[in-house]
Amino acid sequence: MLLYLSSLVLILVAANISLSLFSKAKQARQVHARISIENERLEQEVDKLIQQSSIREQQLNAWSGWRKFRVAKICVENETIKSFYLKPHDGKPLPRFLAGQHLTFRLKIPGQNKPVVRCYSLSDDANETAHYRISIRRQAAPVGTNDLPDGLSSCFFHDEIIENDVLDVKAPAGKFYLDTSERGPVALVAGGIGLTPSLSMINTLYSQSSKRQVFMFYAVRDINDLIMAKHLAKLERKMANLQVHYFSSELDQDLISDRRHQGFVSVETMFELMSSTVSPLEVDYFVCGPPPMMDAIVGGLEQREVNPQRIHFESFGPATIGKKSTSQANDLNKKRHTVNFRISEESIEWDSSNGTLLEAAEDAGIAMESGCRAGSCGTCLTAILAGDVEYIDEPGTDVEKGSCLPCIAIPKKNLTLNA
Repeated sequence: MLLYLSSLVLILVAANISLSLFSKAKQARQVHARISIENERLEQEVDKLIQQSSIREQQLNAWSGWRKFRVAKICVENETIKSFYLKPHDGKPLPRFLAGQHLTFRLKIPGQNKPVVRCYSLSDDANETAHYRISIRRQAAPVGTNDLPDGLSSCFFHDEIIENDVLDVKAPAGKFYLDTSERGPVALVAGGIGLTPSLSMINTLYSQSSKRQVFMFYAVRDINDLIMAKHLAKLERKMANLQVHYFSSELDQDLISDRRHQGFVSVETMFELMSSTVSPLEVDYFVCGPPPMMDAIVGGLEQREVNPQRIHFESFGPATIGKKSTSQANDLNKKRHTVNFRISEESIEWDSSNGTLLEAAEDAGIAMESGCRAGSCGTCLTAILAGDVEYIDEPGTDVEKGSCLPCIAIPKKNLTLNA
């Protein structure tokens, strides 16, 4: 009996020890989980502080007006694309920019009676402080279209600009940029040279050792249009959280990627490729490319009921009313407004077929200053004397109160402009 009791006591003691150890292990796991959550929260706070610091630094160091930059280096990316590395002519520090922003140039092109203003996206790491980089495609007129001119500014960069030339440049600007303090998945959708802001975003995430899940959907006409494919492949090897998908009608099998897709990029295909890893409705989308691609992608995302706050897009050509949703476009088709141009002493009856205010003015023979034609450079800024406007794209630059950017604006009511 005594032996039985002794054994029972030993069993109870062992059970208590086991329960105690289990309880401590459970407590330890809970503490570890709390520490992990707290560390994650702290990392997010640090990222937000870094992003806010970058914005404050940009605002503090950004210059007003035009600043002289020297072309330090020119790199040929392929048959039609060159990258230009720019350094301040005065040797003073460069402000950081936000990944996805652009530079505005004032170009003195021979044969033009006034400077030509154009915007080009920055294509490198936003944390780079030694130089700025832009990558430009030479926009030659299609073969057999003798009535169409070559791209004025892009051909000037390719054919005339050489190393050590000096250019007039405005500070980095634009509201199309990646918030690097966020942690959620991101999809970068690029068509052709629309890759440039996406390159800046990816390079910036890489330099920050970001763990953010990134999907790159890169559409080109053929293999000859690809730029920095080797660089993207290198980043894919180094960033376990990056997937680069290529779309084209004729992608070369020698392309350094298993993620080759024939045909056009579509929202349906994007959702399929992402759904095994993330929920497509929880992804932030950044879209930049030619208007037809942007119309299809942005419209498709809206139809899939993606939160509009998650859809970011930027054109690299003239804005069009067609970028608005179907319901918005239908509403526009019903609108008729009188637009008066005070200085020119002209009036027009505007409807949606006239396009933007800038296009309507040009069709009526009314001269207005313009540059990028996409709401980014601010060259067309015009005072509103009466009435109001609405924008078919979000302006990429701040608009003074009482003024508008006619290149992306349409009348909201009868309107009088100081033009």
